[in-house]
Amino acid sequence: MIWFSIKKTNNPKVYFKKRFLRIYPELWGGIIVEIFTIIIFYREHIQWPKLGLFALAQATIFQFWTPEFLRGYGCGTPNGSLWTICVIVQFYIIIWVARKFFCKRKLLFWILSTTMLMIIGACTGFVEGKIPDILYKLYCQTVVQYLWIFFLGVIVAEYIDNLLPLLKKYCWVSIPIFIVWNLLEIDIYSRNYPILMTIVSCLGCLGFAYKFPKINIKTDISYPIYISHMIFVNIMISIGWIGIKGFLASLGLTFIYSYLSTIIKKSSSQNSIL
Repeated sequence: MIWFSIKKTNNPKVYFKKRFLRIYPELWGGIIVEIFTIIIFYREHIQWPKLGLFALAQATIFQFWTPEFLRGYGCGTPNGSLWTICVIVQFYIIIWVARKFFCKRKLLFWILSTTMLMIIGACTGFVEGKIPDILYKLYCQTVVQYLWIFFLGVIVAEYIDNLLPLLKKYCWVSIPIFIVWNLLEIDIYSRNYPILMTIVSCLGCLGFAYKFPKINIKTDISYPIYISHMIFVNIMISIGWIGIKGFLASLGLTFIYSYLSTIIKKSSSQNSIL
C-alpha cells in the first residue's frame, strides 16, 4: 500500500501528511487512555516526572522506552506493541527518500536486496555482546533488520500484475505449508522472525485478500486494535482477571474502543472537509 501511495504522488507534503494522519491521531487517543488507566490502576507507584516523559516518548517515536517504575504495572510494559511505530516511521522515510533508486528495478535486484537484508537480520544476534549494550539496544530499534519484511510487500506491489494471479490461485497452499513448518519448527530466523513462515504468511494473506474482493469490511478497526489491545490486557492483569475471563473482557473492550475510535476519526475527517 505504501509503494502504491508513493507512485501516486511526487509531493512529499501530501505523502507525509497521509502517513502522519494514518498513525498519530489514533495513537495519541490511545496514549491518553493508556496514561489514564495507569493513573487509575497504578497511582501509588507513579513517579510523575517520568510518567510525563513516558507519555511524550509514547506520543513521538520512542515507544520502545519504558521507565523502571512502570515495570511493575501489568505485564511490565504498559503498551509494548507500540515499539513498532518507530520502525514503521523509519520505513516511511527511507522508502520515500530512496524511491527513485528503487523504481523500475528488475526482479533480480529485489530478490538479491531482500536476501541481503534477511542475512543482516539473521546476523543481529551475533552483534549482541560485541558492542556496548546501549548501542545494541538502539540498533534493535532500527528498521534495518526488518526491512526485508517490508520489501516483500514492495516486491508484490511492483510486480502485482504477474504475481497476483499466482497468489490468488495458490493461496490455499500457504495453510498446509504454514502448519507443517510450524509443527516441524524448520526455519531460518532473521532476528525474531522465521523467514520462510513470514514469506508464506505474507504471500498467502495477499492471495486470500485479492481472491475474495467482495469481503469488504467497511469499518476497518485493525489499527486501533493494534494501538489499544495491550492497554486492556494490562488492566485485566492489574485487577487480577487472569485466564478466560480476562481474555474475553480485554477482547470485548478492545473491539468496543477500536470501533468508537474509528467512528470518531471518520467523523472528525468529514467535519474538517466540510
